[in-house]
Amino acid sequence: MRPRFMAILTAFVVLAMVGGCSTQPQSGSSTSGGDSATTSSSGPGAIDAAPASPAPSDARQSPSDATEADPVAAPEILQFEASTLDGSPFDGASLVGKPTVLWFWAPWCTTCIGQIPQVEALAAQYPDDVNVVGVGGLDSESAIEEFAADLDGVTSLVDDEGAVWQRFEIVEQSSFLILDATGEEVARSGYGDELDLSSEVAGLLN
Repeated sequence: MRPRFMAILTAFVVLAMVGGCSTQPQSGSSTSGGDSATTSSSGPGAIDAAPASPAPSDARQSPSDATEADPVAAPEILQFEASTLDGSPFDGASLVGKPTVLWFWAPWCTTCIGQIPQVEALAAQYPDDVNVVGVGGLDSESAIEEFAADLDGVTSLVDDEGAVWQRFEIVEQSSFLILDATGEEVARSGYGDELDLSSEVAGLLN
């Protein structure tokens, strides 16, 4: 009986060992090669998966958020329209941004004729920094155009109906009106008045 008992005991031990090695895999662990990157976060020695990196935030300002300098609004006095010698429209608001010299003249005015060299010299001295605008009036359109045809460096407006003259309250030729870069009046002169245009303009540019 002893050999039989020993055989039975040996078979029992072998079965016990085989049963202990056939345990099921833990839930959450990888069961295929394609999932090898996934690991269980439980149990000793487990490696936690690296947290997902947050999406990079765009610190750059979008064009709509960028602050842009507001353009200088034209004062009411400069919100007018006129016509140049060739019939092109002229917007008074375009004068904002530079000092402006407005010269109100009439074609038959001998004083105005004598002022032409002074006005042209001013326009030549500050071709890019100052608006020099002649406003012809108190006569026909053709007479105004003929007078202004040879003016050099001066923007000439045809105001035969006197709308621009009235807007600036000009009542006589020859008159000068000086505006700063914002369109505010800083000086004016009428017929026979003395006004040093160059000095006035230089003061606005310094």
